[in-house]
Amino acid sequence: MNKKSQIDKRINQRAYAWILFGVIFITSIVFSKIINVTYYRFDSDWYWTFGDPVFENGFHLLRFPKMYRGYFYVILLGILKRIFPGFWGWILLSAVSAAVCFAFSLPYVIHSRLTNSKKDAVRGYLSYLVFMMVWKHFMQYPHSDFMAAFFFITGAALVKSYRNQSKVLLQFVTGFCAGVFLYAAYNTRVVYLYGTLVLLIFFFVSNLKNLQRLFIGLLVLVVGMAFLAFPQSMINKQNDGSYSPFVNTMTETDLNLEVLQLYWGLTIDRFEGYVGEVDLFENSQVYYENPVGFAICERDGLSRENFTVREFFRELLKHPLDFLGIYARHFISMMTPGFRIYPYNTNLFEDKSFLVVTSILIWIIAGYGLTNQIKTHGFSVDGILIFAICLPSLMEIVGAPEIRFFMPIYLLGYHYVFEAIDYNELRKDFSVNWLQTSFCMIVIFCLWISVFSDMMASNQKIPLLINDREPVVLSENNEH
Repeated sequence: MNKKSQIDKRINQRAYAWILFGVIFITSIVFSKIINVTYYRFDSDWYWTFGDPVFENGFHLLRFPKMYRGYFYVILLGILKRIFPGFWGWILLSAVSAAVCFAFSLPYVIHSRLTNSKKDAVRGYLSYLVFMMVWKHFMQYPHSDFMAAFFFITGAALVKSYRNQSKVLLQFVTGFCAGVFLYAAYNTRVVYLYGTLVLLIFFFVSNLKNLQRLFIGLLVLVVGMAFLAFPQSMINKQNDGSYSPFVNTMTETDLNLEVLQLYWGLTIDRFEGYVGEVDLFENSQVYYENPVGFAICERDGLSRENFTVREFFRELLKHPLDFLGIYARHFISMMTPGFRIYPYNTNLFEDKSFLVVTSILIWIIAGYGLTNQIKTHGFSVDGILIFAICLPSLMEIVGAPEIRFFMPIYLLGYHYVFEAIDYNELRKDFSVNWLQTSFCMIVIFCLWISVFSDMMASNQKIPLLINDREPVVLSENNEH
């Protein structure tokens, strides 16, 4: 095949990625217009409005208010809000980001290539639709979780693609852009710092055979990160007297947000928002309490005011099995969406069985596919990259569990199940090991349902069920 034919083939293959991009972009816009959010609530409104002082009478970055969050995402929203009317800034940003994620970033992270065939495009679109089945309402609000995951997954795809760049100019561009995206992820949600550190290990290992490429890559990665870190340093100098490039995580009450998360993670199995009838449930914050964690904190006199990292590790060493049980429940909690409308649920008493059962089956298939792939093909260095993407979510297990914190795992998992698994290979394995495989799947499903049902019943006001039930109006007799 001559060079021109190779170029033509590559262009034709890339056309599928751009077609998928366009279809997902349009579908996202359609979802936005159907759901038609008319105002933002709580955290989403905070992100939408917090950067407004920067844009008063021109653009003045040093007017960015002192807060325990980074500047980049808030300023990006502020710019888009001033370019596009209404909520179109976020609608377009989320639509473009979702399209890039499913058409380009996720395929490259998993396959080391873009969407390049009709079959890939159809399966990629299916993975997007399943994602939106769970997250369509969440995607209408400018929360930071999806954008941070998008920044990091795209940065990871660029880091992975760097090793395939032979031209120095492309190495510079790819490495620089990777650094920009990785710092954007960290600046938007600080937990991505730990994933970035693991990603640097992957970058080092995958480029070790070419020291010149490794040196250039590390240099331009740092330059890309520094490019976005410089404004954060200037803001920190203005607010705290330090040129630190890191995001300040101290709250207004001088409590460290990360330490608070550790405390909440001991006492809460799940957290959700509620905006329905107050006669049915009076709180906008819905907590599912963990009695074991509460007992540990009460017995040792721990509270959010006196809790420290040292206390956390002391309790961990004293109660290792209890902690293991608490965090196993957290994992199940964050892997199991229960309500059709998330994050601002209007009906706690709806039938949750479809979403719960569907989600469990998807994760069982993902686990089976991954296990079979490792058994058949073994581990590769790319496993480090996948672990780096999952690590920020896994670290959130020790905090207050909200399913939005597992956004990178949902994106990776759905794309893997509906676009990447070789089901012919999986069928061959199942035909040989159907008895033990079926038994394991049934046991996992039953345990998962049991734990999640118990979690629903631990709601701090009214025990909830997976299946539908009649709403009960709160009274003094059943408030507790």
